[in-house]
Amino acid sequence: MCEEMVAVTDSLSKLCSSLEVGLLSGPDAKAFARGFGKLRRLASATEARCAARVAETDAYLHDGHKTPERWFAGSSGTSVGEAASVLATASQLGGLAEIAGAFDSGELSLAQAGEIVPVAVLDPSGQSELLDAARSRDLVGLKRFCERKRSEHRSQEEEAERLERLHRTRSVRH
Repeated sequence: MCEEMVAVTDSLSKLCSSLEVGLLSGPDAKAFARGFGKLRRLASATEARCAARVAETDAYLHDGHKTPERWFAGSSGTSVGEAASVLATASQLGGLAEIAGAFDSGELSLAQAGEIVPVAVLDPSGQSELLDAARSRDLVGLKRFCERKRSEHRSQEEEAERLERLHRTRSVRH
C-alpha cells in the first residue's frame, strides 16, 4: 500500500512539474482546476483519516512529539489549532456513515466536513440534510446553516433540562 502511495505521488509530481499552465486553453485550465480540486479533497480526507489513526495508535510519540496535534501541525505545515480541528473532525466520523462516505470520496472539503460533522454528532439522523446543505451552499451559507442547527439543538436540550427541573421540584401537598 505504501509503495502505491509513492508511485502515485511520483506520477502526480511529474504531471505538476511538467504542466505548462500558460499553454492551456480556458476549458482545459478549468478541467485541470476541477480535477486538482477533487484531488485536494481526496488527499485532505485521507490525510485527516491517517492522522487520526496516528493519534489513536500513539505513533506520534516515536518522533518525540508530546501530542498528536503538535505532530500533525509539523507534518502538515499547519498551526496546532488547525491540526486539532482536523483531528477532531476525522475522529468524529465513526458513527456518521453518510458524511464519512461523502468525505472519503472527495465530495466534501475539509472545511465543509469541519462544519457539518460537529452538528451531525449532535443529531446523526440529520446527515442527509447536512450533506444537502453542503452541496447547495457556499461555505459562508453552510456555516450559517450549521449554526442554526446547533442553536436548535441547544434550545431542545435547554427545554428538556427545564422540564426535568420542574419534574424534580414538584411536590404533592395533602
